[in-house]
Amino acid sequence: MKLYLFFNRIVLFALMTLVSALAAADSVDLKAGDQLKGLIVEEHEDRVILSTAEGELQVLRKNIAKIDYDDPSYSLMSLGRQLEREKKFGEALSYFEKAAQLNPGLAEAKQAAIGVRSKMWAGFTQGPTGEIEKQQIIQDSWRADTSMADEARRGEEEKEETLWKRLGVQVDQSGDFVRALEVRVGGYAHQTGLRNGDMLYSVDGRSLRYIQKSTVINDLLEPRYASMVLEVRRKIIFPAKIGKTDTRNLGIDLKLDYNGVLINRVKSSGIADQYRIKSGDRLVSVAGENTRYMPIKTINKKLKKQQGKVFTIETARTLQMARQ
Repeated sequence: MKLYLFFNRIVLFALMTLVSALAAADSVDLKAGDQLKGLIVEEHEDRVILSTAEGELQVLRKNIAKIDYDDPSYSLMSLGRQLEREKKFGEALSYFEKAAQLNPGLAEAKQAAIGVRSKMWAGFTQGPTGEIEKQQIIQDSWRADTSMADEARRGEEEKEETLWKRLGVQVDQSGDFVRALEVRVGGYAHQTGLRNGDMLYSVDGRSLRYIQKSTVINDLLEPRYASMVLEVRRKIIFPAKIGKTDTRNLGIDLKLDYNGVLINRVKSSGIADQYRIKSGDRLVSVAGENTRYMPIKTINKKLKKQQGKVFTIETARTLQMARQ
């Protein structure tokens, strides 16, 4: 009888977990009849940005029949579970920890994080390193009177040193993303256009939102010599004394396309040029307000209102790099 009840509890728990994974996400019902699930991370006049385990999707509002919003923490849990099934443990852990941060009472998130850490640890001790190398790590740990966890942390520190040596950049966690804390002048990353303070937004089209620093570092280093497309976000502060702040006087020409607001042209020696804004950059925000898909006329009005003020714009830039 006890065994029967225990079995029933296991089945019930499995069913609840399955239902939770399917239901706990924002749902976008399309007019064509399909349904998309994920976490809506941005909303604009003509579209929404849906974050899924496969990356971010742009969904035009004209194609949407209905949007059902869920608790973000449960949406993150659902995405984390999917990543865990795909054995992307570092990314899954980032989602679980963010879910626990948003909803401290969500015990499932804390338990999932513990479970993924265990799997990551198992990968460290049983993974691609050879048996001799693994035994060497254990012996080094024993001789130094340190735990295996300490050795793992030391491994992360070595990865940070490798990133500095190969790419010439140090990174740190900053909110939901990782930022370039220091970029070595003349180093590889600096030569490709990365600068201090840049936010690392995506790698090869995959969003780095909520992803832990250690996982981001690994993405930047491996597989070695493979090319990558790194999108960065950069905040530029303009002083109050620059005069008129419309697009013409800033020396930029804007164009709205499917991917957002493109800075189509930058006037040589103009204000924008002096602040190292380049043709091909994208305008993401003005004075903290998202402008990614805002009409150009509206953006220009908002820029004009900044005259006589210190204000910030945020741009997005795509960098072509190779993993050194």
